[in-house]
Parts: sequence; structure tokens; C-alpha cells
Amino acid sequence: MGIELQDWKYQDYLAFLLLYAANADLSINEKERKYMESRVGRSEYEKVLALFEELNDVERIEVIVEFKRRFCKDENALERIIADFRKMLEIDHPMDAEEEAIFIGLKRLLKSV
Repeated sequence: MGIELQDWKYQDYLAFLLLYAANADLSINEKERKYMESRVGRSEYEKVLALFEELNDVERIEVIVEFKRRFCKDENALERIIADFRKMLEIDHPMDAEEEAIFIGLKRLLKSV
């Protein structure tokens, strides 16, 4: 992966994870964008969105795994980020089958690394 993550703070990773969730259906709607901006701020959202759009799926997962390693040191932190991910998936409607599969897959990934 050709991006530098060592200077990233928790808010950078949170924005990235929320973007990953919002993009599960391959688009980010206004309600999702507003929620993300309320959590991380508009400038942070826009900065991370620019990077997010440059990465492929494998690179996005690598960023999420790095996030987990750096900021989810205990079970409480991990559960909090999983809850944030789920809330983002449900922000505009109940999860559909595709979003549920993405949620389960990411939850398993985060719990296994």
C-alpha cells in the first residue's frame, strides 16, 4: 500500500471506517455524509474521502486492519467501533442483505486480527 498511515489519528481512521460503511451500497447519500461530518468534521471527512476514492478494495481493508491494530487495543474499543460501523450502515434504512454481509465480514475480520 502506497499511503502513509503513521501520522493518522483516531479521527482519520474513524472517518475512513464510516466511509467504508456508507459506501457499502456503492454510494454515499446526504444523510450519511451529514452523519460522518457530525462525527469527524467536514474538513476531516473531505480529506479522508479524497484518499478513500483513490484506493482499491484491498487497500481499504488494509487501512481498516491498521486502524484496528492501532486503536482497538481492548474489547471495549473494538465493540465501540463495530457499533459505529453498524450505525453507519443503518443510518438511512435498515441493513439490506448485502450490507448485513459486509457488516458480518468486517466484524469477523476485526475480531480476528
